[in-house]
Amino acid sequence: MTTSIYFLLFFFLAAVASVSSEDCSYTILVKTGTVGSAGTNSKISAILKDAQGSQVNIPDLKNHGKMGSGHDYFEKGNLDTFIVPGKCMGSPVCSLTLSSDDKGASSG
Repeated sequence: MTTSIYFLLFFFLAAVASVSSEDCSYTILVKTGTVGSAGTNSKISAILKDAQGSQVNIPDLKNHGKMGSGHDYFEKGNLDTFIVPGKCMGSPVCSLTLSSDDKGASSG
């Protein structure tokens, strides 16, 4: 992610496993900053990792957005919620990497 994209990132990750499967749901909250050029229209991807090296790849975070139809994600001052299905990892999430494709208006 480029330095000109300003995200104050508050994330909350919750893995909720059902008793009968290995499927989990990860909730990610992203708070975009409020400085002058905060926000982006780029594609934002994410990687969640645990301490044992397991990971969940999210190629386009916006595809998992829960803010409703027509919402503009990653805009100045927004608090956006994403719920991502994925495999359960062996231990709690200990790292989150966000990346931008640096394309689109206000890409950084």
